[in-house]
Amino acid sequence: MTTHLFHQKPLATWMHEYPLLTPLINKQEILWINPYIKPSQGELSSLSLHTKDIKDAKERLSRFSSFLQIAFPELKASKGIIESPLQEIAYMKDYLNQQMNNMLQGKLLMKCDHDLPISGSIKARGGIYEVLKFAESLAIKEGLLTVEEGRKQAEADPTCHFIDDEQSRDLFLGYSVAALRLKKQLAELRIQVDAEHPLFVYLPCGVGGGPGGITFGLKAIYGDHVHCFFAEPTHSPCMLLGLMTELHDGISVTDIGLDNATAADGLAVGRPSSFVGETIKSLISGIYTVEDDQLFRFIYELANRENMYIEPSAAAGLQGPLHLMESGSSYIQAQGLENDMSKATHLVWSTGGSMVPVEVMNSYYEQGKKFNE
Repeated sequence: MTTHLFHQKPLATWMHEYPLLTPLINKQEILWINPYIKPSQGELSSLSLHTKDIKDAKERLSRFSSFLQIAFPELKASKGIIESPLQEIAYMKDYLNQQMNNMLQGKLLMKCDHDLPISGSIKARGGIYEVLKFAESLAIKEGLLTVEEGRKQAEADPTCHFIDDEQSRDLFLGYSVAALRLKKQLAELRIQVDAEHPLFVYLPCGVGGGPGGITFGLKAIYGDHVHCFFAEPTHSPCMLLGLMTELHDGISVTDIGLDNATAADGLAVGRPSSFVGETIKSLISGIYTVEDDQLFRFIYELANRENMYIEPSAAAGLQGPLHLMESGSSYIQAQGLENDMSKATHLVWSTGGSMVPVEVMNSYYEQGKKFNE
């Protein structure tokens, strides 16, 4: 056992204060329920980011939609909007229920960011938004795009709303726009989200920007009726470690002896974002870990049952309903949801896969087949 001092305390003391550190160090799958969660209305009002910032980010993406259609012809059909389908995966729900004695009720949906245009991953949301914001800011600074010209364009187009004053939103807010888009998609499927119809969202987490931004956006829209859980590999639980100890980026998975080695390369992050951790520490419901073998099983089953092909990182969300129903009964009871689970919606956020080379995807499938034998 490591005996070096960490933040002035030996690891054994940390393990005593945080009992879940023991299974975490042993690379076991666990579910951590966030003890720091608070009613979202009060927490959101105390943050430096607000609902207005999400709407500002959405407007910026809309302003660039014409350019995006030219730069990326694959966006013509969506009129320059970068978005993915929302799809029910009932056959995959059957598979999950086989693993947990039919405990999973309600609907199981997948947000198919593995099919996002341009990058084939969730990175198309935050990354492209940040580039566009930088380009717009630079153009205004250099006089290529002026506030006055923007206002004139807005006045000439009644459907255009120009925002003069811009604040720092960047990557995090680029991801948060997904929540506004999801709200529309859920409404189109006639799926309610309220006190009697809870929404559970399972988000793969690396450094935290993507799931953090989406969680912020969803909480701004649905408040305490949405319950967001992050998914991390057993070898790379950086956000869980940072939030649980409240050290955020002051601790790395290597500090507790983990190697940060996982097939889910998009989630292979040793140290979390302190900005994200501080922002969502009272909003997130919990974090769970998942073994690589399980990711490949999910890839295999999803391909066979739903004809959907995703990468290991994207499969991490599918472990969420299993953890919640098998180990999260205390959370369900604490939230007063015992009688509402039959009306719940479980949404797995798939984060990438459509641009994985065929031979690599086939190798994922074959590994999953082996683990299912």
